[in-house]
Amino acid sequence: MKMQQKVKFKNKNRESLAGVLHVPNAEKPPAIVMASGFSSDKNESGLFSKTAQSLCSNGFLVLRFDFSGSGESEGNFVETTISKEAGDLESAIEFIKTQNIKKEKIGLIGSSLGGVICFLSCSLEIKAIAINSTPLNLKEAFASALGKNEIKKLESHGTLQLSEDWGNHIMGKALWEECKSLNIANKVKNIMCPLLIIQGSKDHDISINWSKEIFKLANEPKKLELIEDGDHIFSKPKPRKQFVSLTVKWFESWLK
Repeated sequence: MKMQQKVKFKNKNRESLAGVLHVPNAEKPPAIVMASGFSSDKNESGLFSKTAQSLCSNGFLVLRFDFSGSGESEGNFVETTISKEAGDLESAIEFIKTQNIKKEKIGLIGSSLGGVICFLSCSLEIKAIAINSTPLNLKEAFASALGKNEIKKLESHGTLQLSEDWGNHIMGKALWEECKSLNIANKVKNIMCPLLIIQGSKDHDISINWSKEIFKLANEPKKLELIEDGDHIFSKPKPRKQFVSLTVKWFESWLK
């Protein structure tokens, strides 16, 4: 079998989701599913592809995929909601369970909003989670990122044309309404598996204080790692290398 292969699977709306499966040279390996950030894709600006390759080299089967409406997956981005992405991740978990893996050894990785999606999709079958650059308050996070005027447009028109930085997507009001009501803190308190929280010291998108608060709320075992000079997606070589190393070590500890 190829070490890296393109795959497709259906979500709960019967939309086809596109993914890449990294298959190690091992029989019945532990498995990890990766959830990307808002308006991103399965590569997460190279962060996910690099991390998946390293995890695979260390004996993990890894699935990174595009949420519906993003990347190569079917669906309309304007229909994106927190609950729909959580459903997509649950479908990805069901798909990976059809592979020749240790079904009792499944982990999740979530970047930015993807971390929140991991909290929502986490069940007792998930044995370890690693998140990075994840907000604790989505209402504040989106209001800060978009600005008051753009939020007013979204609330009055029902949709909002996002900038090129956000992939020129159109955001729907339903997503914003979920952001206003979702209590992430309660979700964190209910996580019963080991949780790794990683944040860059130069992340200008998500406050380090949120990572620290998530750490306080989380159950043991847990770990908070702050990477010097790391931005939101650890784009510089040294912080990215540290991110990959910390992530691999975490899952080596808890999934093997």
